[in-house]
Amino acid sequence: MLRDWYPRWTRWPNWLMSELAMARVTWRGAGQRRGPEPVFHIPLLWAVIITGLDVLLLLALQRSGCGH
Repeated sequence: MLRDWYPRWTRWPNWLMSELAMARVTWRGAGQRRGPEPVFHIPLLWAVIITGLDVLLLLALQRSGCGH
C-alpha cells in the first residue's frame, strides 16, 4: 500500500523500519515467553535468524509469481 501513496525512494526506508519494528516486537515477546527454546531446543538468536530468512524467502517467492 505504501507503494501507491509514497514516492519510490521511500520504499527501502519504510521496509527497513517495518522490519526493525517486527524484530523489536519479537524480542519483547521472547523476553516474556523465552521464545521457542523450551519447545524446539533452538536458541533464541537462531530462531530470529530463521524467521528472517523465512520472510525473505516468502518475499522472493511472491516476487517471482508464486502464490498469486
